[in-house]
Amino acid sequence: CIRDSVVAPFIITYKLLNYAHERKHFIGKVINTASISHTDCYHHLNKLDYNNLQFENGLKWTSFKAYGLSKLLVIMATRGFYYDKEWRIKLSPNTCLINMDPGTVNTKMLLAGWGACGIPINKATDTFHLATDDVFYKPNSEPKYYVGLRERNPTPLCRDETVCLELFKYLENLCGLM
Repeated sequence: CIRDSVVAPFIITYKLLNYAHERKHFIGKVINTASISHTDCYHHLNKLDYNNLQFENGLKWTSFKAYGLSKLLVIMATRGFYYDKEWRIKLSPNTCLINMDPGTVNTKMLLAGWGACGIPINKATDTFHLATDDVFYKPNSEPKYYVGLRERNPTPLCRDETVCLELFKYLENLCGLM
């Protein structure tokens, strides 16, 4: 779960922003999908336990806890780009970093686990609106988190600059991107 849901978007964002920086291009918005479920990984809400990111040391694994943790880490990693001094220089002053919760959408994963309890996929348009509507364009500012197209505060851990930077450096090292 961490590999696909955290490491992959981190590498893609990292390489995309680095590519743009090296070529003196700018990227207006980078949108990473998170979830309100980031509040449901209880063990990690006060401090990241790097020895238990895969629930390998005594924590009871559930798909819901793993999903919540992955979305917590996505929010924190996105903020790491903004908080890291080197990346802050690399980011164009025109770049806007966004995390968003698309809502409960009837994806294959949701249907398999809980049944049709969300909105149809063709009604899930938050990403499109965040990408195209100028009201969500807030460059050179702390990454925003949106739920239902409304700005919300993620958990306190996600707003802790030191912890987000620690995760950012951990992911850089894990992915060999330093």
